[in-house]
Amino acid sequence: MQMIMTSLIRIHKQRGLLLKALAGAMLLSTATQAMAVDGVVSSADGAAFVAIGKPHRYADVLLDTDQYTGRYQLTPNASDVGKAARLLLVAKVDQRWFAHDGSKWQPWNGANLNELPTFASKVLAAQETLSFLTDDQLYAADYEVYAGYQVGSAPVVYRNMPLKFSVDNDRSDGLLSFRTAEAMESFLKEGLQNNRSYAGDTLVTLAATTGTATTKSAERTSSTNVQEQGVDEADTIKVDGNLLYALSACKEASCLDVKTLDSSKPAATDVASVQLSGTSSPSGLYLVDKGIGGNKQLVTVGGENNFGYGIMWSRVWGGWHEGKTQLEFFNISNPQKPASVENFKIDGALVASRRVGNTLYLVTRYTPMPKGYQPYAWDKKDQEKNSEVLAVATLPTLLPQIVDSREQVEALIKSKDCYLATSAVDGSYNPSIITVISMPLDAPKNYSATCFLGASETLYMSTNALYLATTGWDHIRPATLVASDSEIYSPNHTTTVHKFALVNGKTEYRGSGEVKGHLGWEEDKKSFRMGENKGYLNIATSIGETWTNNSSTSLVVLNEDAAAKKLKMVKTIDGIGLPGERLYAARFVGDRGYLVTFRVTDPLYVLDLSNQEQPKLAGELKITGYSDYLHPLEGNLLLGIGKDAVPDTSSPDMGGGRGAWYQGVKLSLFDVSNIAAPKEINSLVIGKRGTSSEVLYDHHALSFLPAVGMEPARLAIPVQLHDRIPQWEGWKASEPSAWYDYTHTGLYTFEISKLGVSQVAKLISEVAVDPKTSGDAKIAISAFAPYSFNYADRSVLKDNAVFYLHNGKVLSAKWGESRVEVAK
Repeated sequence: MQMIMTSLIRIHKQRGLLLKALAGAMLLSTATQAMAVDGVVSSADGAAFVAIGKPHRYADVLLDTDQYTGRYQLTPNASDVGKAARLLLVAKVDQRWFAHDGSKWQPWNGANLNELPTFASKVLAAQETLSFLTDDQLYAADYEVYAGYQVGSAPVVYRNMPLKFSVDNDRSDGLLSFRTAEAMESFLKEGLQNNRSYAGDTLVTLAATTGTATTKSAERTSSTNVQEQGVDEADTIKVDGNLLYALSACKEASCLDVKTLDSSKPAATDVASVQLSGTSSPSGLYLVDKGIGGNKQLVTVGGENNFGYGIMWSRVWGGWHEGKTQLEFFNISNPQKPASVENFKIDGALVASRRVGNTLYLVTRYTPMPKGYQPYAWDKKDQEKNSEVLAVATLPTLLPQIVDSREQVEALIKSKDCYLATSAVDGSYNPSIITVISMPLDAPKNYSATCFLGASETLYMSTNALYLATTGWDHIRPATLVASDSEIYSPNHTTTVHKFALVNGKTEYRGSGEVKGHLGWEEDKKSFRMGENKGYLNIATSIGETWTNNSSTSLVVLNEDAAAKKLKMVKTIDGIGLPGERLYAARFVGDRGYLVTFRVTDPLYVLDLSNQEQPKLAGELKITGYSDYLHPLEGNLLLGIGKDAVPDTSSPDMGGGRGAWYQGVKLSLFDVSNIAAPKEINSLVIGKRGTSSEVLYDHHALSFLPAVGMEPARLAIPVQLHDRIPQWEGWKASEPSAWYDYTHTGLYTFEISKLGVSQVAKLISEVAVDPKTSGDAKIAISAFAPYSFNYADRSVLKDNAVFYLHNGKVLSAKWGESRVEVAK
């Protein structure tokens, strides 16, 4: 609209006046926002249209870089034809009103019709054409255009339906449906051709309460530690009453072991062990009450994931074309004889999985690899061969497939169920396919799937929605596309979030949003940076470069705009933490949010999310060390598990200039009953520098039982203890950087009440080799924990017993009993 004035860029996002006085004058349309078909959007009655000069290649969309033509055919009342009148043209842009005076658009208050400028004055014909766009650009916004006329002082007449359309930012990561199956095929082929070598791997921007067991005083058993209540997560063990199901390494394969747990002795007894049929090691299990045939079942989930984390997420290759996700369904109605009843092999590496109710949700990533295609085509001959391969490839050969136990093969997805990012509608940047699979566990063949083209590095899920997030890199918008004072995106990282609602066991795409910053580097922690509350999504991101003075933490609140298919930013709190501090832990629990940043000290920040439209940074507490994982407890208690630290501004530890040397594993219990003044009740430090725990990297390693009656809450975590003094010359205990030798591996147990957290006992499963008596060949492992060729340590708290799984073996003890049982 002749750019709708330069000032519009500063005000078009504001919420303006609603229709109010126009309600009686306009014949308001109930037509919804139209889709740009072949670059043209028409009003519901066909009287008005807006069109772009050249339709986009793969999807129908209007962008702020397009050139627009717009016309409005106004049909006066027959009784008014031949009368002198003034023509009127108004537009609502993101709730802000504007009116056209025949030469330019100008702001209008949206209330006083007498103040409307005149578009043109003339004698009315049977039809009047109002041209409001001629090869002009528009800002990204939602638009409604109305035309009318006024004869003398008579009321304004609006006879035709409004023209409604949206213009998107050309760098937006909202998802669009492919125009046709042929468009999707072309996109994939071009993406493969453009990413044919390692050098061509493109960096692009595409992209609670804690689960616990029952609390009956007569019988209590810990269960998988999950992020959100009601959203189950795969783990290497599952417990069903007195039965323990565990994944183990058996010879050169993977096995499912079944054991009974007797908490009265206590003891674990082997019941059965079956080898899995898949070719790769599963990463976790799901326990289902009513599976195939109505029987109790266990589902193994895993796959061949030949990829790394971090920057590899933004690359087309790096294992995505080789990945396979494998599922195996076991009937365990007879635990002594688990029977495999179905298995699936799915093209694509497993990104994540969750279970809500009786539906399993899987997210996979797959890069097509047609037969004969060479992903690393360095020379011209290989490139020409690739062109020949792609020329004859069809869409079915480019899409991921699913194979069942009877070797029946079918397409996993259909083009009509797939999307691509708005920023990719004219150029194929990434041919990787992210597939969201919804699989009913009692009838897994009745799965449904949707997909989008691009990347996704983490999944967060509530009982209402599934969110996929990806960090983008080198993201900047050229200023030349719009007016000179237009917004330019920061070259720092941005994160795109896509929302899929859970509807009747299936997923529906609802919208996308973008926030500044990234989700950190540790894979297990990324999902904890997000939390849904009252339909809003809270997301904590890291801003700037890690360990520099410009790094900080930001909280962003997003909310779904159903009509626009967007996650719109509601509120942002920037600058959380001191300059240079890095976000280590985050946890969102209902109306509360907890953030831990660290560089020299450990500031714990408490967020008040009771009003999601106006979140507040309510309180903070500074202590030494930091927390990697936050565990909410009843009674306004919060447990932090991380590392102690010794301040030292010259420390190069973990990235340079960190400002401290980390020490032993630290457990801190916080009282957060006063949201404005959190306080530390007490803390424990286990071991010296070098001590670690699996729970710092994988929250499933923690076992927990809530308090019952006078009995305090119980907690267990695996620990690799380092506290032995090394024998090498020059080692000084007085130096905060002094690393201690490995001592043992074991399960440490704790009790928690309002009085504090206290250690109860420890079950030792591995001990250090003594270099003085074991010979030179064994000195090498005395400083570090022995490497395990089995699954990571897990534990089960059952009644008054503790069961500790280490290297496929179970060590049992009564609660409060310490034991040493070293495997030979």
